[in-house]
Amino acid sequence: MVLPLALVACGSKKKEEAAGSGSASAAAKAPPVEDSEESVAKAKLKEIGELAVNYQRSKGTYLEGKVGPSPAKACCEQPKGECYQQDTDWSDPVWTALGFKERTMYTRYRYTYEGERLSFTATATADVNCDGKPKTFRIAGNYDADNMARVTEPELVVPVETGTP
Repeated sequence: MVLPLALVACGSKKKEEAAGSGSASAAAKAPPVEDSEESVAKAKLKEIGELAVNYQRSKGTYLEGKVGPSPAKACCEQPKGECYQQDTDWSDPVWTALGFKERTMYTRYRYTYEGERLSFTATATADVNCDGKPKTFRIAGNYDADNMARVTEPELVVPVETGTP
């Protein structure tokens, strides 16, 4: 059974407006905020995947446990949509054993990790515009036919719509 790791991102419109201000040439060179944030989410998922594989190689099993979401409070729920975190957001024993900690004071993402002996899943969910339309990216780790640890590339998870209009 594969367990999920989630990462959720939220952003402040104020920060997006500031990122969008400036000269036309600067705006043309800078990637859109959402694209930039997606790149960060994918990079963090790859880091978590590498840490999970390193753990598996040293212990012979993936890290078993569940943690998150971290930070505990989504940035879209914080005053002015600010996305600050606390050191306590990363003090859970699962994060400590895995060796993962967000190193910046500001993050748009919330992370969770779920792992079993033979597999793990990590996801990153971002609501960059705080408009209630998050995007989720996922990686999964397991063993291949040669008993080697494998981790997928981050992929976009398309939500399943339920209900009728």
